[in-house]
Amino acid sequence: MLDSGITNLLTCTSRRPRTTPWRRRAAARPDALGGLPLDVLAKLRKAVIAARYNEIIKIIETVRTTEPSLATELLRMADLFDYDRIRHFLNSGKDDENGR
Repeated sequence: MLDSGITNLLTCTSRRPRTTPWRRRAAARPDALGGLPLDVLAKLRKAVIAARYNEIIKIIETVRTTEPSLATELLRMADLFDYDRIRHFLNSGKDDENGR
């Protein structure tokens, strides 16, 4: 590496990603929950309250078929074991379902 022949670092080009993955990720909105069946939401809420990671992941994978961005966001939160945030997210969507 030291004998690579590069004498001027300004002429050396390296490719950098323009944005980091966390900046490119679009956050899911709670209104996306409206497209999910109520039984799926109820199962997800129960699994989150009980902190059953494996069950949460199974449910999220079923969500991925209809709402991929929502599933990605939920999976991110589940991988961080941020169950309080998932519960808050699900409850904010619950208000939208009831028309409040």
